[in-house]
Amino acid sequence: MAVRNVSIFRPHPGRRQEFLNDAVAAKKILERLGARWRIGDTTIGGPNTGNLVVSLEFADMAAYAAFTQKAQADSEWQAFQARVAGSPDPTTTLVGRSLITDLDL
Repeated sequence: MAVRNVSIFRPHPGRRQEFLNDAVAAKKILERLGARWRIGDTTIGGPNTGNLVVSLEFADMAAYAAFTQKAQADSEWQAFQARVAGSPDPTTTLVGRSLITDLDL
């Protein structure tokens, strides 16, 4: 059963490209650690228009757990997180985060 870790970000005015530049760097690291990385732009969504949706996809919960362990131990990812998430002047606001599992209907 597929698993997705989905994060929704609202870029701060004038900071969208800066966030996307960081997203390219994150993609390289996260794919190396085993995630299938995607990003989407909310183009029609009322008040959510302009939000960016980042999805990390995994084959199943075991693959997600293995990825999580690798990410926690990875010095490159930890340094990226410290720089971006720890910034006193972030490029976005995290609107929401969900862990989604497929339903077999």
